[in-house]
Amino acid sequence: MRPLDPHALDLHGAVLHAIDADPDHHRLRVRLEVFVDGQEPGKRSHCIVAFDEVSSHTETIDWNELDRHAAEGNVTSWSPADGAGTTVFHLAHGFLSVTAGRVDVLVDA
Repeated sequence: MRPLDPHALDLHGAVLHAIDADPDHHRLRVRLEVFVDGQEPGKRSHCIVAFDEVSSHTETIDWNELDRHAAEGNVTSWSPADGAGTTVFHLAHGFLSVTAGRVDVLVDA
């Protein structure tokens, strides 16, 4: 996997697969399939948005709506933090916000 600037990644049409929380180590990982510039049209790549030094997260997710919108993408957009701060994912009928000291994005090359 290669690192990518969070602001260079457009999550419109991405598919959310998992949210892995590790409260003991203040970490949270969001696993997605995303479209990456320069990649074959219509093909998604595996992506991990990694949060470290997490102080809080909030989510309201309708799992049935995520399933219903999975084919076309159940992530509508996101607003990544500039370094430390709050990142917000806008989902089909829901959202996830994460306040953390650091956010990194890794995508399959």
